Amino acid sequence: MSARPSPLALLSMALLLLSGSALADYRSDYQDGIEAAEKGNWAEVQRRMRAALAENAKPSNRMRTYGTNFIPYVPHYYLGLANARLGDCAAAIDAFSNAASRGVVAGLSSEAAIQAREEARCTQMLAQAQSKPEPPPVSPVESKPPPVVVASKDPVVTSKPPPTTPAGPKVLSAAQIAPVQTLLSRIDQQVDGIAGQLRNQPLAGSGDARALGRDLESLKQQRQQLGSQLERARSGGDSQVLGSLSSEAQALERSLVMLDDRVSSARNGLAQAAEARALEQARQRASSAIARLDQDLGAAGNAGIANSAQAKAASAARDRLQQASAGSDRKAIESALTALTRAGNDLQQAIAAAPKPAPEQLRTLVSWYLSAQYSKAADWDQLERLPDARARANALLLRAASRWHLYVRGGEVDGKLSAAVDIDLREARRLDEALKPNPQAFSPRLIERFASL
Repeated sequence: MSARPSPLALLSMALLLLSGSALADYRSDYQDGIEAAEKGNWAEVQRRMRAALAENAKPSNRMRTYGTNFIPYVPHYYLGLANARLGDCAAAIDAFSNAASRGVVAGLSSEAAIQAREEARCTQMLAQAQSKPEPPPVSPVESKPPPVVVASKDPVVTSKPPPTTPAGPKVLSAAQIAPVQTLLSRIDQQVDGIAGQLRNQPLAGSGDARALGRDLESLKQQRQQLGSQLERARSGGDSQVLGSLSSEAQALERSLVMLDDRVSSARNGLAQAAEARALEQARQRASSAIARLDQDLGAAGNAGIANSAQAKAASAARDRLQQASAGSDRKAIESALTALTRAGNDLQQAIAAAPKPAPEQLRTLVSWYLSAQYSKAADWDQLERLPDARARANALLLRAASRWHLYVRGGEVDGKLSAAVDIDLREARRLDEALKPNPQAFSPRLIERFASL
């Protein structure tokens, strides 16, 4: 005969189920709304996002969906998009203008671009609707006959050839100016190469690029002056000026070589700084991943699978990532982080599949709640069949949450349903004074209501 599970085991089972992969409350509405947006069902997007906002109006860049998977929570953005696509530009602008939502969307490149485009379009449509100028009155225009062209009767004058001018100075030949032209062409290539480096990363937009760009602009002006002087020397036949131009062009070429060396040094310095930042960011991601895995390893112990193959593999991946983080090889850290993520996902699945000894009545209630069968969960009446106070407290919390969800969905007008929510919450608190609703499973408004009772 098997031993009866302890009250602590029952509570652990319930909390593990409530932090599992299934979602409830506003998360369910929000994800259903995203799926409707992908299908272009904008009326459904409106309905779902309004329901989500009724439960939780605080945007976030990290909403947990399942396991270690997170997505941004921006219902204002999707509501604004739906309003815009349904032709209600005033409502779209109102939804988009939520300050907290704009702050989160600003970090999402695709969503930020779409929101900016829709806002601009709606703003233009609203402006056009407000100002429709009347067309100017049409005034009669007197028609005038076309001008009459009269043939000239002047005698034809025979043009005389222009007077012959004396021959000017002899110009320099192409062969004479070719060496200087070749030198100037090399200078142009140097200028283009340096300009290209300043436009590209990691120099682009940096203070170094601006300072080096000013120096390059000064040398470009010298190049233009040399080109003008070369043309004057060629047309004037001045070989002496041509000789001095060659010396000046060579000096300019040396200055560009020195500037190119400075650009390369600045580029290498910025690249090293960028790599150092990337290394530090990789280490921070590794630290966060290790902390999350430690929580999963603790959950595996509570579920009785601490010695499973998945738990051992996850522990080994944790050790490898911790060792890689102590070094300076960013690629090694990224590789170990990828391996730890895979091992963590396997461990999450093992925890979810682990047997959870608990009364069938409580498991049924949890299943209904997590699958959004709120009507069934709200009518659940097996409380007296649960073996201890803590299990009953969790069951009452689940039933209250289901009734709360139905109350919000119904427009928050059913006073009896609202009162039933408060009765369940008070009784749950009485049965277990240490009970704390899991924010991953219950809406913020319900948690606030529980705390206020």
